[in-house]
Amino acid sequence: SQYDRISKKIWPKAKPIIDIGEKFVFQVSYLGITAGHIQMETRKPVKIGGEKAYHFSAKLRSARYYSYIYTLDDSLDSYVTQTEFIPMKYVLAQRESSQTVDDLQLFDREELKTYHWYKRIKHGKLKEVELTKHIPRYFQDSFSALHFVRSLPLKKGDLYEFPIVTRGKIWILKLKVERTETIEVMDEDVSAIRINAETRFPGVLEKRGDILFWFSADEKKKLLKFEAQVKIGSVAGELVEYKAGQPL
Repeated sequence: SQYDRISKKIWPKAKPIIDIGEKFVFQVSYLGITAGHIQMETRKPVKIGGEKAYHFSAKLRSARYYSYIYTLDDSLDSYVTQTEFIPMKYVLAQRESSQTVDDLQLFDREELKTYHWYKRIKHGKLKEVELTKHIPRYFQDSFSALHFVRSLPLKKGDLYEFPIVTRGKIWILKLKVERTETIEVMDEDVSAIRINAETRFPGVLEKRGDILFWFSADEKKKLLKFEAQVKIGSVAGELVEYKAGQPL
């Protein structure tokens, strides 16, 4: 496909950083107020359909006082092939003030298809979606992409472009490695690689948005910080707790 022509040049550059038990906790602020925390963890590999898969998980919870405004208790799991770092399965469960969402995506890499089941209850109304769509050979899901970016060389001036498949849609993620700069994280000055990520949905509905990421400028390339513009204001995340894992 048109996507694969560009992407297949990127995949050989990836050297996944898989440290079992590695844990990140980010404090997330919305409009300058601490809204909640995201905990990301690399879990033990599992087998899916007889194939070994890396397992990445995340939990997003609202801060206690922010719960009076909006309550979040979301969990996310992404399973990725050990051979090529291609997603196999994505599971999202959202339990929030205004909605509950269950989102399951399975990726068939032989048939190049995604199977998607989605159920949302919002303001008492039920929405259910079940679909099958074609997908590129090389892609990431919306969560595994973070781990994939970390596996790339990330040299100043590098440009990367690859598709993200989510809910049967294909988005293009364009990354530009801007520079290395010193930022303060957990009361320490840290050398960080700043990346500008642009997401774009091709076609008539062309939407776009920029996110800034900072990864540590060492061999672990830990995610340290992110900033994104949203419909109203901005969202920022900063690493407040880190636990090293055991290299696989």
